[in-house]
Amino acid sequence: QALPLLIRGLSATNSCVRFGSSEVLGLLGTDAVSAAPALLAAFHAETELPQIFALSLVQVSSDCSATLPRLCTILRNTTNSYHLQSVLMVLQSAGHQAAPALPEVLKLATAPNSASAVHDLRPMALGILARISPDPQIALPPILSALNAPMPDRVLLRPSAIRALGNLGAAGLP
Repeated sequence: QALPLLIRGLSATNSCVRFGSSEVLGLLGTDAVSAAPALLAAFHAETELPQIFALSLVQVSSDCSATLPRLCTILRNTTNSYHLQSVLMVLQSAGHQAAPALPEVLKLATAPNSASAVHDLRPMALGILARISPDPQIALPPILSALNAPMPDRVLLRPSAIRALGNLGAAGLP
């Protein structure tokens, strides 16, 4: 019964209502699959944080294909850590469907430590590589490199690299 109200909330002028409606729809998961077209329309209409709608769309429909071009553009053109982190969360939720974003995630995962805003996202990007890469051999080199990173990067990257190897399963074994 609340579904029509939440769908209507996606087009509200108040961003808190739009984002809140999107979040609740995402929490409903596949029970809200009928909201997918409205979430996609909200994603395309949003100028501030379209990734919020993309995440909810993945949660209700398991499909991120229509959002990937714009999400990849955000990854390429944004230095805002919050925006980058929220896009990475969408990609992580999408799994292998997000494989077209692999080049951008690889750049974030292997960014030099002097790239200030991106530096903090390397551990997250490393973890996502194993989830979105359809070929473990693509994800493996940066993950292994992170395991052997010099100090102080080793402290930052090693836990994420170990988790990524675990996500690769047998494919991550030497």
